[in-house]
Amino acid sequence: MKSVMIWGNLASDRTEEQYPIINVCEKCFKAMNVNNKTNPITSELDFDEYYGETCEYCQKNKSFEEEELLVFLK
Repeated sequence: MKSVMIWGNLASDRTEEQYPIINVCEKCFKAMNVNNKTNPITSELDFDEYYGETCEYCQKNKSFEEEELLVFLK
């Protein structure tokens, strides 16, 4: 799970709306990085629980993603 800053509403006066920070799982992060022209990510950050514990796109939570990783590594 990662926290990422993405392109938002650039017409807004608020920085939080221009460049919102969201959490995404590794699978969604890789899918977002496929095409640099349409990639909404501006910055990759360390995971921050402040923004929640679920992926913004697929709703997978952090603990489920960690369990998937453990099964994959076995």
